[in-house]
Amino acid sequence: MNIEYLFNPQDVIQTLADNRFLKSKLKNPDKDGIISESFPDLRKTQREIYRIITNQHYEHLKILLSNLDFCISCGWQNPKLLQTSSKHEFDSLVSELLVATHFAKNGYKISNFDHNKGKNRVPDLIASTDSVSVVMEIYSPRDWDGLEYYFEDLRLSLLHLDLPYDFNFKLKSKLVRNFDDDGKLLYFDPWSFSEVYTDKTVRSQRITIIVSEIINSFKSNRKKIQYDVKELNHNILVKLSIGEISPNKGNPERHGVILPPTLTGYSPEGMFLNLVGKRLNSKIAKRQTHSIDDCQHRVLFVDVSNLGYITEFKNPYYQKNFAKSLVDNLDKNEDYIDAVIFFQPNLTKDSTIDILIVFKQESMPLIKIKDILGHDIKFSELNKKVYISE
Repeated sequence: MNIEYLFNPQDVIQTLADNRFLKSKLKNPDKDGIISESFPDLRKTQREIYRIITNQHYEHLKILLSNLDFCISCGWQNPKLLQTSSKHEFDSLVSELLVATHFAKNGYKISNFDHNKGKNRVPDLIASTDSVSVVMEIYSPRDWDGLEYYFEDLRLSLLHLDLPYDFNFKLKSKLVRNFDDDGKLLYFDPWSFSEVYTDKTVRSQRITIIVSEIINSFKSNRKKIQYDVKELNHNILVKLSIGEISPNKGNPERHGVILPPTLTGYSPEGMFLNLVGKRLNSKIAKRQTHSIDDCQHRVLFVDVSNLGYITEFKNPYYQKNFAKSLVDNLDKNEDYIDAVIFFQPNLTKDSTIDILIVFKQESMPLIKIKDILGHDIKFSELNKKVYISE
């Protein structure tokens, strides 16, 4: 779903003044998008980058924008990141930016190929020094794309309603039925829900209907709005409450809380095995890193921040299970990839990513991993091919 984000052009211009390399790529924000119908000083655009630029009061987004400016200054070019209106694509491109920033801040020359990709299978990033060269794919998987984007699209659509009101809202999920007619316990199935709403068109149509009805409720001048989203085929009821509604034609003040469905009935071990055995193997088998000759190391970086079991990557029990899945499923790819590196974002002034687990082929010494990631990272060995950062 392509959401129209409200923005104040003067605020954007002020933010870009502190990011001069990004400013050279985003010209004339006062003419970008279209004029807001409700706010005289605002415009609206579907470009995802404006969602980051207009939320610089969040420290991690301020750092992210600074990282983007820094990478552009280093010669990194990725027009898609600045132009895309797809949140799914934007999230993946942000993961690429994080890895690019890591290498640029460690003295590597960085370049990418997205602006020349077309239909060709090429890697996402190449980083090199006088002595080391690394060609990379960066992957940011999700367990339940449709589920997560359903709630995220609904949240952002509400925050950016082009209506002259301030308000707060809360989205709370609950089961429609706890038991069937025979007394059997019922639950919410995230897989079936996600399968339906992974389809962007289906998701957009559903949320458009919901938002249209919310808009009609605002137009009836209610001081409080209650709305139930019934997903009966999935046994889930989403209750939307909107309060503290007050007129405003300046910069809107809105805040929202989401309480998604409780997820049960899955194991992190099984989820990780599915990720490695199917999706990572499929990604590696495309051999995108092999389109570049004369490169020393071929690496797949995996951003785990959108998985449903992030904390388990630091749990000793799960680390051992994850290590076994990696060895059992990635050994056959020795000619395809040298290492698979799992990370999560850590947007601070001193860091961009935290390394969690490293799988390396025996042909790649650990010292080479440290050359790539930095010699200040300490590793513990789980087996001859899998290491965790301490």
